[in-house]
Amino acid sequence: MGVDFNEGEENLRDLINWYSSNVNELKRNEATTRLHLIDRLVFECLGYNREDCKTEERINGQYIDYSFYCPACLLSYIS
Repeated sequence: MGVDFNEGEENLRDLINWYSSNVNELKRNEATTRLHLIDRLVFECLGYNREDCKTEERINGQYIDYSFYCPACLLSYIS
């Protein structure tokens, strides 16, 4: 993971403050919401590594917005 708990919590507070003073819900589309909010939440607050994530992956004929991989989990499963 890219951030520890305290850093993620602080980043979440910053994101909430930014959102409450900068976001107009009527002028947002999915891509802008993803760029400004979801990506920041996933990577800056929850601490996922970008290299362990794929976007718009097609599985069983459906697109998935985010797919996350856990190399450490895979290694422990294989061992």
